[in-house]
Amino acid sequence: MKLMHISDLHLGKRISDFSMIDDQKGILKKIIETVNEQKPDVILIAGDIYDRSVPSTEAMEILYKEICAAYPDYKIMIAPDVDVSATEL
Repeated sequence: MKLMHISDLHLGKRISDFSMIDDQKGILKKIIETVNEQKPDVILIAGDIYDRSVPSTEAMEILYKEICAAYPDYKIMIAPDVDVSATEL
């Protein structure tokens, strides 16, 4: 079984007034390229998925649109931080 582990995405991160969303989308595209090359059986996304305990809608949409919706046939396991609820995933 081939497992791909992704962590510490910090989706939605802002530095002062600067949003890191565009940079994060670029990184997620590289992750998607790696998934397509490696063809893992399972994708595990663990810890520090979002940068805040209450993530922005934009940050949640990135996770879904860029990863989850892109791979409907993959088994994707998400192990969030202790302060992120299931509805935010």
